[in-house]
Amino acid sequence: MDTAAPPRLRPSLVDSDAIYVTGEDSLRVTSFNSLAGVVLAVEGRFMGYDGVVVPMVERHVPNSNYTAATSFVTLGEGFLCNIQVRATTGAPGQGQCFVLVEIVRGRLGAVQPLGTLLQGYASDVQRLAWPGSSLSSSVAGTGVLRAVLGTNPAAGVEISDAVPVGARWRVVSWFAALVNDATVGNRRVTLIIDDGANILHQVEASADQTASQTRSYEAYATGVAPDLSGTVFRLPSPFPLDLAAGSRLRTSTAGLVAGDNWGAATILVEERIAG
Repeated sequence: MDTAAPPRLRPSLVDSDAIYVTGEDSLRVTSFNSLAGVVLAVEGRFMGYDGVVVPMVERHVPNSNYTAATSFVTLGEGFLCNIQVRATTGAPGQGQCFVLVEIVRGRLGAVQPLGTLLQGYASDVQRLAWPGSSLSSSVAGTGVLRAVLGTNPAAGVEISDAVPVGARWRVVSWFAALVNDATVGNRRVTLIIDDGANILHQVEASADQTASQTRSYEAYATGVAPDLSGTVFRLPSPFPLDLAAGSRLRTSTAGLVAGDNWGAATILVEERIAG
């Protein structure tokens, strides 16, 4: 019986970009995603020490609530030649599905990261690829443009909408309407932006809203002072404005009574995964 060891690949025959890994090393794929229904493919080539190139095709399912989802790809001893990540289900845009691919030692307990191969946004159109793609920050560049419908408060309650945990908003505009009941008295609206504790910006309407009136309030970047145009109060604000998770856009209405009713705010934002 031939008991000779299998031939070992000479390193000189391996592509210079390939990375040698031992049987103890794995790929760790971590995603942070805000879009429901996304499935990612992690694909590439692995060359064993016998010189045989094996294709890799692995499935990774991100969460849809900005939290981390993690999976591992087992590697044998040999050379990792290349990998790419793409969305095979769903169509995440820039700013929605951030992916990190690392070489790690171990899979349970204290996993030791050894190197980062990919870091950036994945989509169904363009690829994240190693070698090739740069390591990108989750908050760099543009995000996905979203019209976010805020919480609809009960009658007599102010608007208060917070940036979700795990997200970063670049606010473009804000719009909401207030319906007053017949209770006699004046109401004066102030829009407040804070970081969850400290006020970053506030702007007060230029006039009162009286009993039985319905008025809309819109905040956007404009060089004019607060004013009333027809039934719309315009509130100049320093948009676009980057806001971290926990920051709030809220109203403070002097004279608000129990029967007055704010509708849900519509907030136009450019959203990215928080870095």
